[in-house]
Amino acid sequence: MATSKAYRTILEQAAKEVSNLQVLPVKPKSRRMTEFFRKENVAELVEKVSLVLNNTELTLQGER
Repeated sequence: MATSKAYRTILEQAAKEVSNLQVLPVKPKSRRMTEFFRKENVAELVEKVSLVLNNTELTLQGER
């Protein structure tokens, strides 16, 4: 799907300027919408979100 490729291209350009922005999946097999639903890519997303949430929770606990 061309739209997914265009979005990813723009997000990758933005990620070069914003240090804490990461485009997932990091290494997709292709630049198609179906990549969002591939099992290993969903697992990558879950892992990254879990890390961010855990780090945020630890930071908040440290502020108490």
